[in-house]
Amino acid sequence: MSLIEVKNLTVCDTRNDEVIVKNVSFSVEKNTCLGIVGESGSGKSMSTKAILGLINPWLKATGSAKLDDVELLDMDKETLRKIRGRRFCMILQDAMTAFDPLYTIGAQMIETLCENTDCTKGEAEQIALEALEKMLICDPEEVMKKYAHQLSGGMLQRCIIGMAMALKPEVIVADEPTTALDSINQREVLEEFKRLRELTGMTLIFISHDLGVVQHLADNVLVMRYGECVEYGKVEQIFKNPQHEYSKYLVDTRIALTKIFREAMCKESNYSC
Repeated sequence: MSLIEVKNLTVCDTRNDEVIVKNVSFSVEKNTCLGIVGESGSGKSMSTKAILGLINPWLKATGSAKLDDVELLDMDKETLRKIRGRRFCMILQDAMTAFDPLYTIGAQMIETLCENTDCTKGEAEQIALEALEKMLICDPEEVMKKYAHQLSGGMLQRCIIGMAMALKPEVIVADEPTTALDSINQREVLEEFKRLRELTGMTLIFISHDLGVVQHLADNVLVMRYGECVEYGKVEQIFKNPQHEYSKYLVDTRIALTKIFREAMCKESNYSC
């Protein structure tokens, strides 16, 4: 049985009746990763935010979104908030804006843990330190004393992932977590997701416009365009034999860009020699 089952999810703007997401369906098994890909404005983030009750008040979500056969779309806000804190965690794409600039990283991690678990402040501090250590952060005690502006984007993203993991949720939704990072930090963060998946068996929904990233992590892929699902299936099938023209375009474009990059690197290498 699927951990998450979404059927005919539709999101409408009640101010003008615009349909932003239309009849999207997918499922996520335990201990697997679903990759959601598509260009900006395709409805990737909106779909997951609708499931978690994080859309604006003027947007209305209909259809069905179940977590272990429990309907989320009809749930009251307070109950859904508790589920978001304990069973679901969402990692946003801009790590810098995810933290309050007025408080240290440690203070925010401790507050989050105390709010969503039954641990004491002292226990939360120890859990936060251990979480940062698992993210291979050197000197976590010093990092916890820092403010967001004192850390790099890659370090902040590691802190967010560590905080999410410390809550031990059943599902982590990562909304383009590598977008604001340079190539080196992107690779390091992706390796952390891969390592943590193997270590904890967590269920992951990974949203990205980068097919290379999704291919690296995902078991299944949902391709979106203009608010609709155009293709959905196993990652190997979609990357090796995409059926929809848009999926083919995305895969072919990635292959072409990779080829150009490799040729450029070979020329640079030969020139250096």
